[in-house]
Amino acid sequence: MSLPVAVWYPIAPTPSEQPMEYGMFAGLGIKRTSLTPVTPEDRVAAIDGMRAFAGFAFGRQIPASVMRAVDTTATAAVRDAAPAAGQFPVVLAATDGSIAAATVLFEYLASHGVAVIAVPSRLEYASLQVSRPNVVVEARVRDLEYLLDHARLYAFVDTSRIAALGVNFDGMAALAFQMKNMAARAIVSLDGWEGKENSMRTVTSGLHYDPRRLRVPYLVVLQDEQPT
Repeated sequence: MSLPVAVWYPIAPTPSEQPMEYGMFAGLGIKRTSLTPVTPEDRVAAIDGMRAFAGFAFGRQIPASVMRAVDTTATAAVRDAAPAAGQFPVVLAATDGSIAAATVLFEYLASHGVAVIAVPSRLEYASLQVSRPNVVVEARVRDLEYLLDHARLYAFVDTSRIAALGVNFDGMAALAFQMKNMAARAIVSLDGWEGKENSMRTVTSGLHYDPRRLRVPYLVVLQDEQPT
């Protein structure tokens, strides 16, 4: 099974290096777990998809010329740059989708001395999240475990300082990962589904559910949910 891994990390100042364009990340976003290179056609499709979503979800009709500028916007990331000296804490990130939606966050963390290792979720998980959610939680726990092992490949990663991040559905996976492995020093959940009233049973019925094994600071950011 293909499993693309994206890594952000602090680098030494490299003014001569060419920063990556956002269109590359957007193209990776629509490819999900495919390992084929991003093509110009992928970038066009990704940007057109973003434009269509803005019109559908937010009622914003963005001119095509403006979206073309998004495609070529320089990011803060430099591909294959030499890492800065030293070792850095690492965030293992499960994004509940592509990596494209959180690239700005990951660049910000890297600029502040934190490495990020992220893995997208498979496209077919979208339907399984509804019909068999605990199957997907377990699959994503395994993905985070793979990232934990992968982190040991990098000399610049301090594996004694690990945080797990889950976005949306993957908030549940981050919790289950910690309850199973007790490997992180903090858990962050961005709009995590474990905070949604209709998903709490998925968490409590999970294979690894045991609050006694969490034992670390836990931050969950919720939206569109009334307190109960």
